[in-house]
Amino acid sequence: LWTAPLTKAKTPQDFVVASLRAINHDKLTLQSLNGALAPMGQQPLMFPSPQGWPDTAEKWLSPGTLMRRIEYSHQLSRRINNRVKPDLLLEWTIGPVASKETRALVAGAPSGVDAVAYVFASREFQRR
Repeated sequence: LWTAPLTKAKTPQDFVVASLRAINHDKLTLQSLNGALAPMGQQPLMFPSPQGWPDTAEKWLSPGTLMRRIEYSHQLSRRINNRVKPDLLLEWTIGPVASKETRALVAGAPSGVDAVAYVFASREFQRR
């Protein structure tokens, strides 16, 4: 799995579900999922065409959509408010592919809330 890492961008759905699984969130509702996905351009059951959602990084990782992912990362991190240790989260989620820069950013974060948000907003977490 890790031999050719980070070749595809996560869709907003993949990103949101991966972040919620990483914090062991077990109370997901359609309303909360829709609230997270709509600003990122992927509302549940609102496919843009019969083929479904696009599968390209250009669609999901534009400057605007990246900003929304970063905002979501900070909102989620504030909601869990230090219930997750950032260093463990990094290892559990992106450990094998985490760059030195990402590790340094997380380690040097001004707070635990910021560090968790940095993990979710990292380049490595945005891809699969």
